Amino acid sequence: MMLLKTPLLSIGCVLTASLLGALGQFLIAHAAKRWNASVFKLLIDPYFLSGALAYTCVLALFALSFKTGGSVRVVYPLYATTFIWAVAISAATLHHAIGPIQLLGMILLIAGVLCLTA
Repeated sequence: MMLLKTPLLSIGCVLTASLLGALGQFLIAHAAKRWNASVFKLLIDPYFLSGALAYTCVLALFALSFKTGGSVRVVYPLYATTFIWAVAISAATLHHAIGPIQLLGMILLIAGVLCLTA
């Protein structure tokens, strides 16, 4: 199994990147909802800047993951867990309910990641 041959540091980097990627999406979406003027005002919005910083950290963590032995075949499927983090962040901050269908989707996503990294 390819996942088991991947260094734990590489896996940790990409899973942290997936969390930061979801957080970045959430922050940029929040900035976009507040945006009602010029592009410049969006670019200096603290939520937008925080989201951009989160994405920058994602890129650095991807580079570190590859540098420490991660392969594209493992790293990119693991990054798909971003969708699970997005649901969790939404549930925690916006109090969106996680229903049985969403839970099933998360289980299927994890099953897919395991299949892709096998």
